[in-house]
Amino acid sequence: MNKVHSSLSKLELLAVYFSYAIRYLYPLVLIPYYGRVLGSSGYGVVLAGLSLSSALWLVVNFGFSTIGGRDIVHTEVASERDTIFRDQFTARLLLSIPGAIVGGIAVSRSEIIANVPLAGIFVVAGGLLSAFNIGWYFTSTGRPRTNVLIEVLGLLLSLALIFTFIRKPADVDRAFPVIFTSSMIQTLVAYWLVRKEYSGFLSPVRAAMGLIKRSATIFIYSGTAVLVLDASTYILSLLAAAQEVSAFGLSERLVGAALSIMAPAAQILAPKVMYLVTRNPARANLLARRTFAVFFVGAVAGVILTRLLSEWLIPLIFGPELRHAVPVLNIMVFILPLT
Repeated sequence: MNKVHSSLSKLELLAVYFSYAIRYLYPLVLIPYYGRVLGSSGYGVVLAGLSLSSALWLVVNFGFSTIGGRDIVHTEVASERDTIFRDQFTARLLLSIPGAIVGGIAVSRSEIIANVPLAGIFVVAGGLLSAFNIGWYFTSTGRPRTNVLIEVLGLLLSLALIFTFIRKPADVDRAFPVIFTSSMIQTLVAYWLVRKEYSGFLSPVRAAMGLIKRSATIFIYSGTAVLVLDASTYILSLLAAAQEVSAFGLSERLVGAALSIMAPAAQILAPKVMYLVTRNPARANLLARRTFAVFFVGAVAGVILTRLLSEWLIPLIFGPELRHAVPVLNIMVFILPLT
């Protein structure tokens, strides 16, 4: 496996961004398709379910990815990485138990999700499955492009399945099984690629509990705000009709897609900054400041363009039925510079 080097590979960063272009195009293709095929109400159901899945993923992940990436970049031998991998898997497995219970209760409280046959099962299962994503392991061992390629494979597979099985409003009950299937295949591919790098999945419960305690601060500091944002569409589904959920959820998805532009840079830069902090603090600080400056300017530009063009673009791209999302989007877009 490649070690994380102190030098920043611009070619590596550009390669990852090129691969991520498909990920950015994914919502731009899928959201209009959902909106036009399922309608405002059907799309509201999908958004509420995906929101709950994302919230469960964040809870079960519990900041483990950040801790795992930090620990991996400072390892020297394979046995150390093996221990970290097994601790990570076991800790996620432990938190999946309360996650499944909370998810089951959440599904039963949302009429929008509960009224769709079997949707709740796949919503909860999909959220728990996402928590076992090992993208953090690929990036912290110097293989971000492998991780991106796996994600692109999952997105393309998801699009193919959605276009095949979801063609009319009544097909809304197929959305969650299709999403879960593509996620499962993506996860199996990832674990297959690293199967020779770990000796098993389980570690002592005491070690897993120790990891949960060490990750608590990270989760509270950086995860709770994201959790509230990701769960907001589900929370709205408890109080409003599917049409209102779709207006809010569409805006949230578009803002989330814009925020994901930072993901490739984080995949490359976070391990490098972690590596540099203990070896060259001045360079680590310089890299962090430059990163902030670039993305803050880009976020402000995003706000300006959204406010100018949303009234025209939203009905054109997503259908006139979702025009009511424009006022929500024009307010929510201010999340970009704040983030």
